[in-house]
Amino acid sequence: MKQSRNSIKSQTYSLVKRCLACGRVLEKNKLRYCSPDCKEQFQFKLKWFNNLLRAISTKYASFLFTEDYLILNVLPYNNQTVHTYFHRRTPGRKPAQDMNQMIFDLGELWWNQMKTHRSRNMAMQTILDSGQTNIFSRDRVIPLEKVQFSHISKQMFLLEVDKTELVQQDYAEEVIKTAFRKAARKHHPDLGGDADRFRRAYQAYEDLLHWLNHPHIKTRRGIPGQWCYLGRNNAWIKPL
Repeated sequence: MKQSRNSIKSQTYSLVKRCLACGRVLEKNKLRYCSPDCKEQFQFKLKWFNNLLRAISTKYASFLFTEDYLILNVLPYNNQTVHTYFHRRTPGRKPAQDMNQMIFDLGELWWNQMKTHRSRNMAMQTILDSGQTNIFSRDRVIPLEKVQFSHISKQMFLLEVDKTELVQQDYAEEVIKTAFRKAARKHHPDLGGDADRFRRAYQAYEDLLHWLNHPHIKTRRGIPGQWCYLGRNNAWIKPL
């Protein structure tokens, strides 16, 4: 079934925070999934794609779902084209339940070609040709890197320091000092500012200087809003 870019946009979920595994609207105390069981079931079914993705020499893939469709994007090695596969969802069912049929359909296509031609290359090409192209760009399938600084987000906000400035070790300390001097002029009680705000700014200043000597940086890879498959590891990573 042919799909246009506009139709995909019209099917995407709203900005309401939803479970990454089923799309259910999350309660306020839930972070990314509605329940551990929902997460486990979804990730288990997602791994069922792995054998097929390896068979068609996938470098990167991404998986997402809308209210109406499951969508798999595949970027093979030695190929600049993203191949997109759609599977219509069944009303009232979770994505993990509909994934069974999507995996079966693609797998059956593979094995039918293998039985007929006994050629992995022909079977691989048949799978790729069955997908649509020019729906998603390569940038939507290749994972990004996101740098996370642990335990200093509040301090950075208070002093209006950007994380990119802290990465530059050569002048990061001066950036922190300059930011504190600016905050001090604004909040120091002797200059008409608020004493509590000044104390918090000074504490943030000390915390950032301490962090600079003992930095704790995490780097995450992934795709915003989509599950990402890494062919090199034969593994999926969750959305950014």
